[in-house]
This record gives sequence, C-alpha cells and structure tokens, in this order.
Amino acid sequence: MPIPALVPAPAPAIEPEIERVIGEATAAAAAALAQALTEHWSDGGLSFKAKKTGGDLVAELWKLRQGTLGELDFESVAREQGRRALAARCNGGGYPATQGDILIDETLRILNQVTATMRAAMK
Repeated sequence: MPIPALVPAPAPAIEPEIERVIGEATAAAAAALAQALTEHWSDGGLSFKAKKTGGDLVAELWKLRQGTLGELDFESVAREQGRRALAARCNGGGYPATQGDILIDETLRILNQVTATMRAAMK
C-alpha cells in the first residue's frame, strides 16, 4: 500500500461573502460621501445626520479591515467590489465610472486617516 505524500494544507480561502460585504460597505460609505458633498455644495453646511452616517459607515469599514488583516488585500477588494456595488446601487452603472472611482478613492483615504489615528492612539 503506497504512503500518501505529506502535502501542507492549503491556506483557508477568504469567503466570497466577506468580499461582497466589504464592497457593499465601501459603496455605502462612498454614497454617503456623495450625499454629504451635495449637501455641502447646496447650502455650505453639513447636517449632523450626514456627519453621523458617514462616520458610522467609515467605522464599519474600519472594523472590516481589522477583521481581515493578513487575509486579503483590503484596498483592492474594497475598490473592485465597491465599484460593483456602487454600479448596482446606480441601476447598473448609470453614472460615470470615474466619479465612482473618485468617491471610492476618497472613502479609502478617509479610512486610512482613521486607521492611522487609531494605530497612534493604541501605542
């Protein structure tokens, strides 16, 4: 009877579901940013509701990033899946893709600032 070769177990694969969740959270935060920009441009201010919504959604992204550290390239997943989710929110992409990319880029820039602040606070 032949002895099977010892093969290391494959690394656990990231479930596609978490990637979808990251994309949805990214799209939601990007949409909140768009809404906040519209509000700011229309009357020069920003309501408490807009600030709270944006803050809550970025906090959710931060939790997702922390929960997937070392398991996936968070920013790549957020960009790719966020782009898809944002297009779905806009009836299949009824908006210029460059605008969506700008909103996602800015959302991730804000997330990176929050992450840096949290790391500094934990030292």
